Amino acid sequence: GDSSDEETITSSMPPPALKGLALRDLRQQKTLDPQGHFAEKKRISILRSGSILSKEILEGDHQIYDSLSQVFTLFETLYPSAVLSEFQFLMEWDTLDEEQKLHRYDSKASHEIHFFLYCKDRPFFDTFVRPSLSYKLEKTFLDKFFLEEDVSSYLTAPHFGALNCFEMILLSQRVSSEERKR
Repeated sequence: GDSSDEETITSSMPPPALKGLALRDLRQQKTLDPQGHFAEKKRISILRSGSILSKEILEGDHQIYDSLSQVFTLFETLYPSAVLSEFQFLMEWDTLDEEQKLHRYDSKASHEIHFFLYCKDRPFFDTFVRPSLSYKLEKTFLDKFFLEEDVSSYLTAPHFGALNCFEMILLSQRVSSEERKR
């Protein structure tokens, strides 16, 4: 056999005593009929302003996230990341003065920030972002979307295939809204 100069030492250590922690019964509280067939479904339902929660939603286990701040906190909990934390300033965007907004925008300008501003702070977007996008020689789909230019060329095979899922959703919304106007 092979001989090696490396040695491995292992040790088993019990976890420290966890005093003062209350035990919780994690067994299923409500039993299901053994003769029945059951499946668990996880669904996300988006409710528009003024919508009413259905009885089906109210009877199930659910968590309502009704602000960007709550969704951001959820993502920080589920996917802790230094990169995500860098965007915490967006949660206080509407409390920042114009100089602070410009400083933050200058340091983090991206399509994602543009989308946020397009949806959440249109005056800032129109004043500071739109002019810079309009001067670009080669505009991306998102640039054209933000500038409210015609994006119907992206419905053709070569252009459509280059879009990511988010861009496809935006394209479908824009095209359907343009068709409704006709």
